[in-house]
Amino acid sequence: MSNLPVELLHSIAAAVETTPALLQLRLVSKTLNVVATPLAFRVITVNDSVKSADALSFLQGSDGSVASAVREVRFEGDLEEEQWTGENETSGEAGRQALRAAFSRLAKFANLERLRFDFHGFFQEDTQEISNTPTHFLRLQLDIFAALAAGLPPPRLVSLTLNNVLAVPAAIYAQPAFHAFLSRLYTFELSVLCEAEPEGAYLEMPLGEFFASSVAHMLRSVTAVRYLALRSSSERGHPVGHCPVIPFGDTRLPHLAALTLEGFALQPATREYDAAAFVVAHAATLAHLELCGCTIDGGGAVHFPRPWGAVLALFEAELVGLRTFAFTADPGGVDSGLRDPRFAYTWLEVDWGYLPMEEAVEGEEGDLPALESLMAAVKARALSDAGEDVE
Repeated sequence: MSNLPVELLHSIAAAVETTPALLQLRLVSKTLNVVATPLAFRVITVNDSVKSADALSFLQGSDGSVASAVREVRFEGDLEEEQWTGENETSGEAGRQALRAAFSRLAKFANLERLRFDFHGFFQEDTQEISNTPTHFLRLQLDIFAALAAGLPPPRLVSLTLNNVLAVPAAIYAQPAFHAFLSRLYTFELSVLCEAEPEGAYLEMPLGEFFASSVAHMLRSVTAVRYLALRSSSERGHPVGHCPVIPFGDTRLPHLAALTLEGFALQPATREYDAAAFVVAHAATLAHLELCGCTIDGGGAVHFPRPWGAVLALFEAELVGLRTFAFTADPGGVDSGLRDPRFAYTWLEVDWGYLPMEEAVEGEEGDLPALESLMAAVKARALSDAGEDVE
């Protein structure tokens, strides 16, 4: 084996698909150990346990050839609530302490570029008030965020994905150290998890404060970001953008080139909270835009002064640098049968929540033509950039 060309050994190692197999391959020869090590440790997966946290800490103290190979660290929680029957089945205080220690030392991975947290996929907090006894699941998230803020940042870290962040406001989001950690990122993806009941829970604390304060703090922190993705709990039928709101205000991300919004209600009553205005404010840099499961909301008055056609026409006129545009329906949304599900309209019943609009909306006949016009303009720009003729 040691007599084989190094190029062939690289090809052999690259063809191995699983980390355990790569670890076994390292034992075959010294040469394969050198070749396989960077592949075996390029992605490290951690879960909610003391054993897993200790393993991450062990790697941080390993020799340079291993620690320097790490490019991505992933935390994987449990996505199904049935996997837990009580707090006694979690890692508890010991697990949180071990994970906090490990995540505060990420700078040991000198070449770490990406962090991804897929937190537990269920919500057990009190939706009516901020509890003095948060669950393990909320404490786990806050402990990890505190660790990221407290430790030295990995020098090459550019990407952070936070999935299933519990919609509970906390002081960590406003702390300068957490702001500093976020300010270095080029890619930031945030998805929020809540357990909003349909009967007006979006008007209650702490959910509204989380979006209005905590999310706003994070948004103002990612000043170097090139790609931003914001996803509400749209799979539960509760978009964000009208109630609750994100106060975009004068927030500007000077390098933003790509933006994804999922589960947003576009409602232009107040410009400070208008997601469409936030999009247009980045016309100078924005090249890629994706809207998934978004809706035009008519509020309690069921009034739609700016239908989808007007929003899309605004994008065509203002986003002159746009080169790709994706516009998709909520896969779990209710299809009224009255219109293309991509052009969703809702109205807000305070005592019930967001409801699909099951009647015709004035001006919606212009929605599809406006989309087709925008898509044609975007395609023409992309073809022009490539030096191809526009048909």
